[in-house]
Amino acid sequence: MTGEAFLGQRGNDGIERGERAKQFSSFEALPERPAYLRRAEFRPVGRIELSEEAAEELNRMLVDLVPGDLLSVIYFRGGEYLTRRGRFLRIDLPFRRLYLEDAALPLDDLYAVKTVGV
Repeated sequence: MTGEAFLGQRGNDGIERGERAKQFSSFEALPERPAYLRRAEFRPVGRIELSEEAAEELNRMLVDLVPGDLLSVIYFRGGEYLTRRGRFLRIDLPFRRLYLEDAALPLDDLYAVKTVGV
């Protein structure tokens, strides 16, 4: 019997043999495996201390921000440096946070801030 002959036959459950295999095509034996591999590959880095000049430049940049500016922010979190883009809302000095439209970033974790648009 050839492969084409199987395609038209139905099994005891009424499903064609060619269709029966499709129900398993998206099966993933270990759905948590990709996340586990990402965690296993993660190598944390240490926080980079800004030089006095770099800290002054970052401070100047923060002072010049206007609500609505589109920013690209590099910040430290959990052993890695991340980049986030978003609209600037405000800086809360008592709580030491920079607020974007979708995030609140601690000022002490900022590494670089760049205006990329209005």
